[in-house]
Amino acid sequence: MLLSHVESLCENQGCSTLALNVNKHNTRAIKAYRRNGFIISRSTFNHIGLGFYMDDFYMTKALPRRLAT
Repeated sequence: MLLSHVESLCENQGCSTLALNVNKHNTRAIKAYRRNGFIISRSTFNHIGLGFYMDDFYMTKALPRRLAT
């Protein structure tokens, strides 16, 4: 329900893409996002301080284009 709500908000704002980061080892979340139309766009590896890193997938979903009224 949350994804659907966020998608509607983004569409109403004229956004063309919805994007998020998900940890590469979070297979349940990756599967859920794929089931909801997201694709893995790239892999990211970012230092977040004190020797810690975020090892994520950047996932995107194309949103339907709204016609101007």
